[in-house]
Amino acid sequence: MDAFVGELRLFPYQFVPLNWALCDGTLVPVQANQSLYAVIGNLYGGTPGFNFALPDLRARALVCAGDDPVDDFDPMVAQHGGANAVALTTAHMPPHIHNYQGAQSTLAVRVQEPTGNLQTGIYFKGNPSGTVAAFGYTQDPAPSPVQLNPATLTPFVGSGSGTGNPHENRQPFLAMRWCICTEGYFPTPP
Repeated sequence: MDAFVGELRLFPYQFVPLNWALCDGTLVPVQANQSLYAVIGNLYGGTPGFNFALPDLRARALVCAGDDPVDDFDPMVAQHGGANAVALTTAHMPPHIHNYQGAQSTLAVRVQEPTGNLQTGIYFKGNPSGTVAAFGYTQDPAPSPVQLNPATLTPFVGSGSGTGNPHENRQPFLAMRWCICTEGYFPTPP
């Protein structure tokens, strides 16, 4: 099988083919794998000159390294991130409203006679010799909010839902083996 040293491939087998190594983060001695070390070095961990780590692709999704013109996510080669589970908080929730429906009841309401918003004037025609005073209410230009006494509402006890536990955050997947080529053509940079 022709491949470049350091090339990654997916295999659907229960074994790792000859001249390939499983991408499971294993530390490998430099002396036994000099050509692979020359290609990836200690990008994925290890002690320089002594050993190096293979990429750990167990339960990982790969993304392309480089600048993303759409947003500020610009991962570098060998950078990893993400989480298998996420706990959501109220900061993650969109703005929303909960409607409250109180208990239905009849309440006695006392309204004071309004002052300062009465209008007088000619309201009726037909009496040419004078005017008839008529009083009426007009809309208050700046209505004030009404404060209700807490005793006027039936006590409402709300109950929260949920436990705050993290939820699984993985996309649907199909498991195969990611392997890295250890023997093959040596890649030459441009």
